[in-house]
Amino acid sequence: SKGLMYNYFKSKEELMQAIMESAFVIGEEMMAGMQHAITPQDKIRFIIESSFTWATEHADYSKTMMQLALQVGKFPMVQKMVDAKIEGFKTIFVHLFEELGFENPEMEAYCLGALFDGIGMQFASVGDKIGYERVKEFLIDKYCNKTLKNEN
Repeated sequence: SKGLMYNYFKSKEELMQAIMESAFVIGEEMMAGMQHAITPQDKIRFIIESSFTWATEHADYSKTMMQLALQVGKFPMVQKMVDAKIEGFKTIFVHLFEELGFENPEMEAYCLGALFDGIGMQFASVGDKIGYERVKEFLIDKYCNKTLKNEN
């Protein structure tokens, strides 16, 4: 009940912060698994595969998180927390894209993040209309199989 919630959380912002922190733990665990991969291609492949697998295996949670993500801007403290986490993930991907020889690694990192967000939002709103597995394979092919350093 709403009243019981306030026994545990002082405000909606505190509740949202707890939810986001829980989601960050999941993301950090996923990123930690990437450390076993050796090449930048393998690291990106691991993140793409584990992100898609986790989202499909936890579809209800994923859908809820996508809906909540649209509310983050209403809570300044939570927005700062999310922005910092996004910046950390972006730094990791910029480094990987630099290693792969992309001309603009920062923009690739932004675009991949936006793709993940958009794919997640589409999955949450209309389900698997475009073929989630096909999209995953497309991203793996783009970022792991056709690297610029291999083509030069």
